[in-house]
Amino acid sequence: MSMKPVLFRAVLVFMAFVSLSSYCEDVQVEGYPYRLDIPENWVLLDASNLAYISFTDPSHSVVLQVASYPGETFFKAQDMFETVKKQMNAEGEGENFIFSMKNSYFSELTFQTGSFIARGYFIFINGKDYDYGVFCFAPKDLFETFHAFILSALDSFSLDEEGIFYPGPVSQYYYPFPGPRKEKAEVKFLDTSLSLGIDANEVEASQLVIEREALVLAAYETNRIKAWERFYRMIYRDSYHRLDDLFDLLVVECEKKGKNKKEMISLFLTWIQNFSYEESNSIGDIISPLTSAVLGIGDCDSRSLLYVILLHHLGADAVLFVSAVYSHSGAGVDNGILGGTGARIEAFGKEYLYAELTAKVAIGMIAKDMADPAGWIPIHPAIRE
Repeated sequence: MSMKPVLFRAVLVFMAFVSLSSYCEDVQVEGYPYRLDIPENWVLLDASNLAYISFTDPSHSVVLQVASYPGETFFKAQDMFETVKKQMNAEGEGENFIFSMKNSYFSELTFQTGSFIARGYFIFINGKDYDYGVFCFAPKDLFETFHAFILSALDSFSLDEEGIFYPGPVSQYYYPFPGPRKEKAEVKFLDTSLSLGIDANEVEASQLVIEREALVLAAYETNRIKAWERFYRMIYRDSYHRLDDLFDLLVVECEKKGKNKKEMISLFLTWIQNFSYEESNSIGDIISPLTSAVLGIGDCDSRSLLYVILLHHLGADAVLFVSAVYSHSGAGVDNGILGGTGARIEAFGKEYLYAELTAKVAIGMIAKDMADPAGWIPIHPAIRE
């Protein structure tokens, strides 16, 4: 049976159905500051009223909706939950949490839509200029099948452009960001031991994002490159500000030794190259950049992501290079900054000097059997196309 009738009735809870539109990736809605990085191949379902915009997956089994209200509409996020729950005659509970310093509410609701029952997660955010309801649901019997997609779609929401560098609402619901970081880890850098505050639960939260996004990526048999790009963007987003404290420690140590920006780019590379090679045995097959930095371990993916994030903190343009052909990942640094010689790969209108993270070689050096630029896919995890 086609799932279109199911979605039709579900969407009527909030709005009228309209025809599917073009494929979507990054979403910016005119007049609203929020952003979405929805899963690859999802499409616009209804934009007849931009205050109640919706999307669906290619199989028409899942609905993602963002409801925008004037900021003074609700006193707190739980008020939104109670109102929507009553309007939908839904069953379910939730709890308060903080998302990006905003009072928020996370809930799971089950509700009747015609002769069908839908189940999903509903996030309510009490903002200043706008209050938001971010909802993602599917027919009850398909909820578990699409569970990773539902969480991923919700977690792609950010309040504004700055928010795309912070963990998403699902991640912050799972564990507050930033965590208390009362534990201490000793990070070896430039023959010095730096004391970094960490939180084991925050480390776990970052790894869970990777495992979830790996499940999403595994579902793509076609258009896999775009899905791959989003996979890295989601990890980058969750990891970027989790590495703030580490970056500050590294920079202070470099400045003590009189190192400039160009020298820091090389020092960060050498530091990561000296990590112990270790792969993840999990579904995601990537150790989170935070874990990689704290433990001094990682494979090509985790180390390359860590390096790119640190360079972006430094204000240097860098990209990921991933390859199914070579089964490897590396990084690229804007050659306009370094002016170096060696292997360069063109991407995004620039030349990037290749940086190998798992071998102790100078920037610009690459193995001969990996030197063909055609074998690499450039990914700029801070840019949404």
